[in-house]
Amino acid sequence: MRKKILILFCMLIAFTVIGCNNSNKIPAPEDYTLIWHDEFNGNEIDFEKWAFQLGTGTDYGLTQWGNNEEQFYQGTENAFVRDGTLIIEARRENAPQYMEYTSARLYTKPFFSFIYGRIEVRLRLPHQQGLWPAVWLMPADDVYGGWAASGELDLFEANCGNPERYTVAAHFGGAWPTNIHSGATYNFPQGRSITDYNIYALEWSPGLLEWFINDELVYSLDNWYSVDSDGNMHPFPAPFNQNFYLLLNMAVGGNYIGNTLPPDDFESAGMEIDYVRVFQRTQNN
Repeated sequence: MRKKILILFCMLIAFTVIGCNNSNKIPAPEDYTLIWHDEFNGNEIDFEKWAFQLGTGTDYGLTQWGNNEEQFYQGTENAFVRDGTLIIEARRENAPQYMEYTSARLYTKPFFSFIYGRIEVRLRLPHQQGLWPAVWLMPADDVYGGWAASGELDLFEANCGNPERYTVAAHFGGAWPTNIHSGATYNFPQGRSITDYNIYALEWSPGLLEWFINDELVYSLDNWYSVDSDGNMHPFPAPFNQNFYLLLNMAVGGNYIGNTLPPDDFESAGMEIDYVRVFQRTQNN
């Protein structure tokens, strides 16, 4: 009897440690505290953290998501957890609304948004013509007006047909078409590319935006502004002084990659995300 009790006790302890997702063991950068994360250690997507945006953008007032994209976004058919990794898979298949490709787009807006902090994502990508993956942030509320007067932050986006580089950007200014952006292209050193696991990060503070790859500074920005629909100027630090939420997606085609499509023999390829973590400074500075 004592042996059975001991075994049950040990199982309970093990379950508790695993069930906590080991968040207390996740290393935080100096002066930062972990406030939200997903390690994708379960068997399925955590729908208390993520939701899907579906279709071609018509439910959001957009046509082909505003970028001439060629995919129809689906749910768990194209995004799933396997071996501790979130996979967002683009496929060539008959899709609704006469689209030729399917993929997935996940976002945290229904559950989580934040202001200021360090966003860190570890992922790898396929070398595949015609795919446009991205990790980005959008405003929880359009405080200053429609895109991009209320801002957009692109932590990472790439053309999978050119695996030796990726880009980062901040979008701000007025609403389209008077919006502007500022960003940079990172060229990988010889022997590395987007097909390797890399840690992409953005540190967002009240007066500074800094993008990193594997803790190497890629780009910094310390000047921006917003103009609302009435033409009123909202100086720095608007619009990046409000809550934003996270998005993960894999587009097919689109303006960013020159509307290039996968080759005729394309079947599927996936974006593999090891984790997503959000930290905030221990002391607000």
